[in-house]
Formats: sequence, C-alpha cells, structure tokens
Amino acid sequence: MQAFAQMPDQFTETVTLTDQYGDSYDINALLADGKYIVFDFFYTTCHYCQEETPDLANLYTTMGCNGADVIVIGLECQGHDASHDLDWYMNEFGANYPIAPYSDNPIITTLANNWEIDGTPTYILIQPNNAMNEMGRPPSANQLTAVGAHESACPDNLPIADFTANRTRLPAGETVTFINNSQRSNAWTWTFQGGEPSNSTEENPTITYNNIGTYNVTLTARNRQGNEDTKIRASYIEVVAPPTEPPTAYFAANQVTVIAGNSIDFTDLSRGEPWVWQWTFEGAQPTSSTDQNPSNIRYNNVGTFNVRLIASNMLGSDTLLLENYIHVIPSIGNAVPKAKFTCASRLVQVNTPVNFEDQSEGYPMFWSWQFQGGEPASSEFQVIPQGVTYENSGVFDVTLAVSNTNGGDVLTKHDYIVVYENYVGSYCDTLCNLLPDETAIKLGAHGIDGYLGGHNSDGITTYADKFEYYTFNEISSIIVPILKLEYSNPNDYITFITWDGNDPVPTTVISEQRVYLRDLRENYYQVINFTEPLQVDGPFFLGYQINYTNGTDIVIGLSHNRGYGRPNTFFVKKDGEWKTVSEAYDNISASSGIKVAACLNGETGNELFTETVTIYPNPCNNVLNVENTNGFEPYDFIEIFDNLGRLVYSNNNLGGEKVEINVSNLPIGTYVTRMFTQGKIAVQKFEKMN
Repeated sequence: MQAFAQMPDQFTETVTLTDQYGDSYDINALLADGKYIVFDFFYTTCHYCQEETPDLANLYTTMGCNGADVIVIGLECQGHDASHDLDWYMNEFGANYPIAPYSDNPIITTLANNWEIDGTPTYILIQPNNAMNEMGRPPSANQLTAVGAHESACPDNLPIADFTANRTRLPAGETVTFINNSQRSNAWTWTFQGGEPSNSTEENPTITYNNIGTYNVTLTARNRQGNEDTKIRASYIEVVAPPTEPPTAYFAANQVTVIAGNSIDFTDLSRGEPWVWQWTFEGAQPTSSTDQNPSNIRYNNVGTFNVRLIASNMLGSDTLLLENYIHVIPSIGNAVPKAKFTCASRLVQVNTPVNFEDQSEGYPMFWSWQFQGGEPASSEFQVIPQGVTYENSGVFDVTLAVSNTNGGDVLTKHDYIVVYENYVGSYCDTLCNLLPDETAIKLGAHGIDGYLGGHNSDGITTYADKFEYYTFNEISSIIVPILKLEYSNPNDYITFITWDGNDPVPTTVISEQRVYLRDLRENYYQVINFTEPLQVDGPFFLGYQINYTNGTDIVIGLSHNRGYGRPNTFFVKKDGEWKTVSEAYDNISASSGIKVAACLNGETGNELFTETVTIYPNPCNNVLNVENTNGFEPYDFIEIFDNLGRLVYSNNNLGGEKVEINVSNLPIGTYVTRMFTQGKIAVQKFEKMN
C-alpha cells in the first residue's frame, strides 16, 4: 500500500454511495448524525485486500454491524472480471459488510484521484467532526473507541429484557422468585417497587413483600458491549392480607359447550384468598396450568371432560372436581343459532349477583350480552361467572346476540330484571293491549252478523291475544269485559286458554280453565281467578274458546278498529287455521280488552335451611341462632313475624356465619323467620317457649 501524496485534513466532498444490495449511504448525513465512517479502498483480486478482509469483517461485527456508531463500507476501486465478482469475493473471504461496486459508483474514482490513493487496500477513517485519518491496517475496535466510538452488538444480537414470576399474587410477608427470560445478555439490574430488597443484580432473585399493595417490577438487561433493554411490568405484583381461613375452591368457564378445535377461558372464583392454583384439564391442551385464570385452553377432541382445581394458601388447600363439565361437539353443521336465555332470580335487591343461563339453540360460537343498568354492562362470554350486579333500583332490559359461521340471532327481553333497594316478595301489574285512549267495545266486521270476539255468523269459536311481556313469571287472574251474555242451559261454558308465545301463532297450550256462563255478568268486568297460578316465561297468548248452542250468545270486548297497517295483537281461528284478525278481515287491526293480573315473584329458598342455613334451637326460650355456612353478605337481612303477620324483629346489619337473636321478650307462640341471603328468600317457622 502506498502512502498518500497529499491527504486532506478534513472531509469536504458531497458523497452518496450505493452498496451491492441497492442500499444508499449519504455520508454527509451520517457524519452529521455522529457516525464514524471507515472506508476500505480495494479490488477483488488484490492479495493484501483478501488477506485483511477478515479483520475488517471482525471490526464490522464488533462495532455493531453498521447499526451503532461506526459505518464500515468497502469501495471497489476497479472493475473485476467475471470469475472474480463481488459475490465470489464476499463468500471466499468473509466480507460481511456493505461494498460499493466500482461500476455503480463513479464517485469512487473521483475520491481515489482527489486523495491520491496509489495502492490497495487503503483504509480511511472519517470522524463526526469531518477529520480524516489514514489507517495502515484495518482499524481495531480499540483505535475507534479511543477517538470516541462505542462498541455495540449487531442489531440482531441486541439484548431483549423479559421475565416472569413464580406467582404474582401473595400474602404480605411472603416471597416471590423472579425468572429471568432475557436474551443475549450477561448483566441485569432489577428494581422492585415495594419489595425487599428493592434492587438486585442477580439473574433470578427472590424478593420479599411485606406491605399490602400493587407494585411494578423493572428489569434492565445488558450485554458486554453495554447495549441494554428495559422491561417494565406495571402493577405486576399484588400483595394481599394474610388469609384467615383455608380456601374453598370454585371456578367457572366462559362456555361449557365448545366445537372441537376451539378454546375456553376459566375464571377462579375461590374463597379464602388462595395464592396457588393447580388446574387439570382433561382432554385439553395444555392439560394443566398454575395461572389463577387460565385462558385459551384448547379442546381438540370430541367428548365430555372433567376440570379440576386445587386452590391453596398457607392455611391449607381445597379441591373442586367438576365431572363431565366441558362438552366438545364435532361441528355446527348448517344450523343457524337461535338466541334463548333465562334467569332464575329476576326480582332482586341492589348489589345482589344475578346469574343468567344461556339456552341458545343451533350451536352458537360467539356470544354478546348487554345488561342495561348492570355491572358488567356487557360480556362476550357464554357464562358470566361472577354474575351481574345492579347498583340502582329500576326495571332493566337484557339482550343476547349469538352467532356462528352460518348466521346469528338477537333476543331482547324488555323490562326483564326488576331491582329494589330493599327486598320485596313480588312485583305485580295489570297488563292490557288496549291503547291508553281505548275502551273495550263490541267490534263487528263487514259481511258478518254478530261480533268479533264472540258469536258471529262466521262460526269462529276460538280467539287469542298476544302479550309481549318479559317481566312477569306468574298470572293469577284475568279481568274480562263481558259486553253481551245470553244462555239457555246452566251448563254452558267458555274455556279460557293460554298458549306459549314463542311461536308466531298460538300452538302449545299452557293452561285451560272452564268458566260457566251462569257465573258471569253482562256489561261487567269479570274477574276470573286461575285455579293454580299460571307460570310464564316471556311472551304468551291468552284467549278463549266458546261453544255454539241454541240460545247462547257471548261477546268479549275488543278495541275499536285501528285501521289498515296499525298495531294488531288479536288472532282468530278461522276455517281451522290461526290468522291475525288483519289477515282474516281486511283493514281490521285490534286488540282484546282482557286485562291480565301478572306478578314477578322473588325466588324463595327454603332448601337453604337444609343445605347451608340452620335455625336452632327449635323450640327455643331466650336465644335463637341462625347459622349460615356460606356467611352473610352486605344487604342480607333477617326478619321475624308473629302469627298475625306483624314484624317483631329486623336486622339488616349481618356479618360472619352466625347471628344470635334475643327472643326472650317475645310471647309464647309460633313465629316465622324470613331471611334473605344468596339472592333468595328463605322462610322457617319456630316455636317460642318459656
């Protein structure tokens, strides 16, 4: 290599180079950005160039593969023959750095001439301040760090910080072991908010947490060149009060029926502050987990499978095994799902969990719930494990949308949940399809003698009205407007009928009750009590069937004719087929004048006394004990009534598992204890003795 005849002290040219891959290097911009430039003037058949290429390649990797402070570029000084091209040179001698080909970069000849480069290889270092230096051999890392450059790993070898903990929820005073999962690093700095010690340089430290709270954890990972990466897990460690009892294991899945190949999420609902969870999932992948709330548990095989949870804390452990809990089906076929759901307790006190049961048909794969006024307000789970709570009193809608790859369906039950500040036994109202400004009348139709809703020349015997209500679960009586009544036989009768309302027309009979015409009065609103209260769940049809005998004539009032296209709820069975009155008689829309006395009754829970609640002693003298193995929650209450129905004791400030009631001042007699807990009313009698 020849020495410079004239070497400038400062780099003054404007230079942009293109390497063998087409990437451009704006040398002036790189210098302005604080980079150090190393040029290697060479040609492919130069013996010394070939010999020193490995040293330059080592510099390239040691200083960060052009991803840090130093940029290494080879400059081909003259053309090469076909047998000694750049690919051959790079593969043969290990040139891993970018090279600017002679043919694509005329500036190379200009630089070589300006700087009077007479031999190869020639190495030139240009510093960020544009100072130029000739190097006799490929510069070393030490030479470059001496003038201010920094060693660095290549971009693909930079460290990545990452970690996990053997547990993230623990009682105060316990320890956590952190597992370092960092890559390409050999030194670590940990920071533990709220932990003791608060800092560590160990690879896998064990830290004690003494104070209740939620804490961040930070890890910085470094390599030998000083490159570093930081990982922060915010609110990662939750420290809770030490448990006072062993845990009671309990859990729920977001769905219990799944198509093979799909996944299920599980939610831990255990009591007693467990902090260790051991799950076993029969027939699933993975087959086990130690997460508190495992997600994405995949079931690939058709069948019915068990799920087991062992929940533990320092005071003990408990196991819950739900056998045949998960049902895996092979496919949905061509079925389009139909949304259906129910709820056992719909008349509830504020902040009492309400549990909904999905009963949808047709293999839905996706669920979307909307709970007006509830918390949560929505859910994408088939099952809401913790239930839905309502903070404010009112009457609220519930909507469920279900779908699969074949389609979907939506069901909204209006005014479905009734919430009170304090528990009430029932919520009742009178239902009627008459509009506010309407009264029941005798309604005729063009071309017939007689009236709709009663005897007429078309011989219609059966009528029904559709009631679109979701609030109520029991019908006790109906109020019928009898506008015309004639009979000759005291045994003539009318049969009042209710049908299920889930079909477009009356089909499935729910109840029938015969009423003799002799017991009815003309021009009178007749109250007809059902022998047994009728249980309903959602919409229903209510109507009647009359018999045609000589001398019999009855007409039950309807609304006036509202006209074509107006609201209609009235159906007639004409020529053996159910039709809306609009279909049977052109331009008629109407509703029945029958009113329905309906109630939503709270769920009683006398079975609680045999399962979780006991009252003793019975008979008793001075103290009555009420013991609840599940414990009393806020808003639970206990009331005692005497045999005349008068309230003689009330307590809505319950707690713990046992309540002692002083009954020494009560007279001798029979009393009724009414208790609200677990969303149910439980009733039990007891005898007061001396």
